[in-house]
Amino acid sequence: MLLAGTMAIPAFAAVSGDANGSGALDRGDLSTLTGFLFTEQAVIDPAADMNGDGIINAIDLTLLNRALMNASAGTETPAAGNRYVTQISYASASVTLKNAAGETVSAADAENVRVENGTTVTVIAPTSDGTTDFGDINLDGECQNGQIRVDVDKEAYPDGAVGLDLCGLTLSNAQDSPVYISQIADECVITAKKDTVNTISDGTDYTNADESAGAIYSLDDLKFKGKGSLIVNGNAGDAIVGKDDIKIWNGSLTVHAADDGIQAAQEVLLFGGDVSVETYEGADYTSGSTGTGTGGNPFGGQNPRGGFTPPGSETGTGNDLEFSCKGIKAGDSDASLDGSIMLSGGKLTLNTSDDAIHCGGTLTVSGGEITIDTADDALHCDKYLNIGGGTVRINRSYEGVEAMQIRMTAGDVTVYAEDDPFNAAKKGVKNEVDVANDNCIIQIDGGMIHAFVTNEREGDGIDSNGKIVINGGEIYVEGSVSGPDSALDSDGEMLVNGGVVMAIGGLGRGELPEQSSGQNSLYWGNSKTTYAKGSVIALTDGQGNVLLSYTAEQTFKCAVISSDSILTGGKYAITVNGNQVAEFTVSAALTTQGDIGSSGGPGGPGGRTQ
Repeated sequence: MLLAGTMAIPAFAAVSGDANGSGALDRGDLSTLTGFLFTEQAVIDPAADMNGDGIINAIDLTLLNRALMNASAGTETPAAGNRYVTQISYASASVTLKNAAGETVSAADAENVRVENGTTVTVIAPTSDGTTDFGDINLDGECQNGQIRVDVDKEAYPDGAVGLDLCGLTLSNAQDSPVYISQIADECVITAKKDTVNTISDGTDYTNADESAGAIYSLDDLKFKGKGSLIVNGNAGDAIVGKDDIKIWNGSLTVHAADDGIQAAQEVLLFGGDVSVETYEGADYTSGSTGTGTGGNPFGGQNPRGGFTPPGSETGTGNDLEFSCKGIKAGDSDASLDGSIMLSGGKLTLNTSDDAIHCGGTLTVSGGEITIDTADDALHCDKYLNIGGGTVRINRSYEGVEAMQIRMTAGDVTVYAEDDPFNAAKKGVKNEVDVANDNCIIQIDGGMIHAFVTNEREGDGIDSNGKIVINGGEIYVEGSVSGPDSALDSDGEMLVNGGVVMAIGGLGRGELPEQSSGQNSLYWGNSKTTYAKGSVIALTDGQGNVLLSYTAEQTFKCAVISSDSILTGGKYAITVNGNQVAEFTVSAALTTQGDIGSSGGPGGPGGRTQ
C-alpha cells in the first residue's frame, strides 16, 4: 500500500525502512523518504515507519540513517524503542544513558543523542516534533567538565522542541558553555524538577562556538520553568544568553554574573516564579555547588565603589565598569534589535552594579513583585516604558525609572534615587539644560508613586526633558532640599488634570503646573525654614478638616499640592506638624504663597500669588 503525507500506518512491511518497496534496505530508501518529507513527493511504502508509531515523519528519517550506517558497519541495529535516551546521568569523566524503561543505552546505539569526549552530550533529535511527544530528557549527577548541547536540524525537524529536565544536576565547564543550544526549530525548555537543586557554572575565561560566553547560551528560543531550583553562575561574563527570546514561567531561578545576568537579543518575558539576579564585575562563583562561591553578595548591601558616581558617558552609566553588569537586558545594537521586556508576574529581585533592567525598545511592567538595589539605573528603557500593574520597590539607584516616554496607568512604585527617581530623556541626552524634546513625556494616569531623591544637594523628583502630564493616581515626591533642582521639573508643558499630587523639597528651579482643563494646585515655599524628616504636612479646608496628609521621610522647604478637593473660590491652608504655614483663597488654577522669590523662585504660566 502506498501513502500520501504523514498518515496512520496499518502495519510494517517485511523489511523495516524499505521506503521504496524494493525488498531491501539501501540508500534508495533514504532518497525516497527524504523526498517524501521535504519535496512533497506523494508516494511512500509503510515500511518507512521505522519506529512503528503509525506516523511517517522526520524521526523515521533519523532512524533510517542510523540503520544504514549500522548495516554498512556490519552491526546489528537495536530495537528502535530501546535506543531513545530519556535519562543522562553525569559523573566526573563519563555519562550513563538510559531509555524510558530504565535500560542502559550505549553511546553507539543512542538514536537521539551523541556523546563526545566522555562528558559532552549533544541532543540531535527533538523530544517533541509538534505532533508526537517522545518524552523529555532527565539530567542529573555532578561533573566539573561536562556539557549538554542541543543541535537539532531545523529542516529535518521543522516543529522540533527539546525539553531538558534537571533532576539534581551540578554541571560545570571551564572551557565552554556548560549548556549550549546550537539550534532548535521551536524552543528549548529547561525545567527544574520539584524538590531538586541544580547548578550550572562556567569558567572565568573561555570562548564558545558563537565566539562568546555564557553559562547557559542559546541561539534560539529558551524557556525556564519547574517547581525546583536552578542556580546559574556566569563567571566569564553573562550568565544566561539568548540570541532570540527568553521566557521564565515559574520555579526558583538564581542568577549570578560577572557581566549581564539575563540577556536576550529580542524578548525577555517573566510570567512567574522567584527570580533573583546579582551582577558585579569580577565576582567569582566557581567555588562550591550552591552558587555563592567566593562572591556571595558582592555588595554586602553597599555600592562596591563606596558611593554613587555621576554619569560618566552618553549611556548614562553611574560607574565606570569594564563590563555592563546589567541584571536583565534585551536588545542587540550590533544586530539593530531594540528588544523588549515584559514583566507580568512572579517575584523578581535584582542587585546590580549597572542597570538592573535595561531595554532598547519597550519595557512593560504589568504585574509581579520587583525589588531592586543598583548602583546605576533601576528601570532603564531607551524608548518606551509602560507600568500598568505590579509592585516595584527600588531601594537604591542612581536614576530610578528612566525612558524617552514613561506612561503609568496602575501599579505601586516606590523609588529611592541619587539623581532623578523618574526621568524622561532621549538616549544620550543626560543634561537637563538641553533643548526640550517633545518626544519625551511622563504621563501618569493611575497607580501609586512614592519617589525620593536621596541626595540633598541635587536631583529632581519627577523630571522630563519634554512634558509631564498627570491625569490620575496618587503621587508623593520628595526632591532635593538644598540644591538647584526641584520635586517637579519639566522642560516643556506640565499639566495636572487629575489625581493627587504631593511634591515637597527645596526651592529649586522647577516649573509649576500650568493652567489647564484639569484641577487646581497650590504652591507654598519658605526659604527661611527647613522642616525635619518625620514632619507631617497637611492640606485643610476652611473649616479645618484635613483633606490630605503626608509624613515626610526627608527634610523640605516647599510643597506643590494638587487634588480635586481644591475648588475654585474655596479657602484652604497648609499646616506642618499642626501649625499653619500658609493660607489660600483659590482664584486661579495655580495659587501660590510664601517666600517664593529666593533661589530664583519657581514659576510657570498660570501662577498667581495671593
